[in-house]
Amino acid sequence: VFAANGSVHAYRNGQPYGRAIQTRGPVHFAAGQARLLVGLRHTPAAKQRHLRGHIDRVQLHLAALSQQQALASAGPLARTIPEKTLRRALTPDEHQQREAMKFEIAQLEIHSKRWRTWKTYAVSPRSPGITRLLVRGDPADPGETVSPGAVAAVAGLSPDFSIPADSPDPPRRRALARWVTHPRNPLFARVIVNRIWNHHFGTGLVETPSDLGIGGSPPTHPQLLDWLANQLIRHNWSLKHIHRLILNSATYQQSSRYRPIPAAADATNQLLWRNPPRRLEAESLRDSLLSVSGALNRELGGPGYYDFSTFTNNSQFYDVGDPQGVTFNRRSLYRTLARSGRNRFLDAFDCPDPSTKTPRRAVTTTPLQALSLLNSSFALRMSDLLATRVKREAAADAAARIRHLFRLCYSRTPTRQEALATGNFSSRHGLAALARVLFNANEFLYVD
Repeated sequence: VFAANGSVHAYRNGQPYGRAIQTRGPVHFAAGQARLLVGLRHTPAAKQRHLRGHIDRVQLHLAALSQQQALASAGPLARTIPEKTLRRALTPDEHQQREAMKFEIAQLEIHSKRWRTWKTYAVSPRSPGITRLLVRGDPADPGETVSPGAVAAVAGLSPDFSIPADSPDPPRRRALARWVTHPRNPLFARVIVNRIWNHHFGTGLVETPSDLGIGGSPPTHPQLLDWLANQLIRHNWSLKHIHRLILNSATYQQSSRYRPIPAAADATNQLLWRNPPRRLEAESLRDSLLSVSGALNRELGGPGYYDFSTFTNNSQFYDVGDPQGVTFNRRSLYRTLARSGRNRFLDAFDCPDPSTKTPRRAVTTTPLQALSLLNSSFALRMSDLLATRVKREAAADAAARIRHLFRLCYSRTPTRQEALATGNFSSRHGLAALARVLFNANEFLYVD
């Protein structure tokens, strides 16, 4: 047993054997005269002879280790570094990375506890009861009975569900679902196909997707809207069929190139004389940066990730940062939203406020967007990872690396002029800086 002063003590049958030997090398024992004790100072076992604390691990080596090898084998157990000393020794980037890793470990521990503990929430359903009109709004003066029904202002359908006033909840829900999805309902199918059109073209056939009534915008192509709605009903409400119709149309497949003559007659492109260029949504842009850099975590399902932490000072506050790690590199679909926990990178690209309903996203162009793709911690990290990926996957010459960089970002090789310009830039500023330049190009930001 090695003591703290470097001496070696030998024991036989639990009793000290010989004297302490000051040595720098191994001690040799005869066969049958050595015993390895784990958790005890020496035998026989007694309360005062047990070692305090927990034994993290035990290592047995077949050869003597040097001082450096022994220290390396101990790893973090070799010494304990105070928190203040560790903070002083770390650079700001290393400190940020360490905090992000600590946060990720804490999140994984929370998720692990959730997976081990299952909770079931249940309700005791009861009948909604009979609803009555309240005379002048006075709950103490109920009037006539009101039966379950729909909106009478919608033409073509009867608002009466023809079920008793005291019917339970399931029949009411089924009646409402049948009324909403009835083939003669003029609104439901129109609203759905208009939102699908809005998804593919950036603007719906009705510019106000949540208001197809007299308070909203009139349809630019009413016959097309009704035809698509009819197709949806006739094909058993298949959304895939509507997507296929739109994507195979000549309107969708036409070029996004600007043409002066049609633009003079229809500057807002309401007649769809070209496929309007559409900027990537904030979440899609973040996912694209993760994807081209090779850092995207493609894990499906499971709990979402948190890019914020909370603290309490009389009330709850949110501290939003740019955490690092595999847990946080998942698709933005899995991002946990908090009303006051706004992500600054996503906000710059018009990510909607989670506390409000946003049927149609605003698309703005601001200097903050270019600065976010050039100088934000997220963009800097993604450009560094992309540069590392290119160096790993491409040949060693600069031209091959630039070609691979273009393939990852734009799915094409650079033109001769682009190769010359980017080659000169890369030789002066490096691949990571060139990656940020490609991030800021319209070809990366827009779908056209």
